[in-house]
Amino acid sequence: MNDNAPSFSSLPFAVVMPGSPRGTTVAHASASDADALSNGEVAYSLRQRNSGSGSRISLDVDRRTGRIFLSSAAPTHFESSLVSNMRNIWFQLLAYVM
Repeated sequence: MNDNAPSFSSLPFAVVMPGSPRGTTVAHASASDADALSNGEVAYSLRQRNSGSGSRISLDVDRRTGRIFLSSAAPTHFESSLVSNMRNIWFQLLAYVM
């Protein structure tokens, strides 16, 4: 029986360094489901919404492991001011039963 929804044990937080190559792991997600056997197997998906039109950081998630990684290389540098160096990457991480 599948009567429990997956829940996250913690919310991932990541820092992306300028020039990080494609495939760089930036965070790990961890969710569990109280259902037994295959009804408790969790998978992950990610929906991303970058802040500002100049944000060029793309993320993806391994649907089985929850590893969040760069799907393209990060820019080699950001704008020069300290405030501009801080970018927000908003994403929605979903856990679901496979």
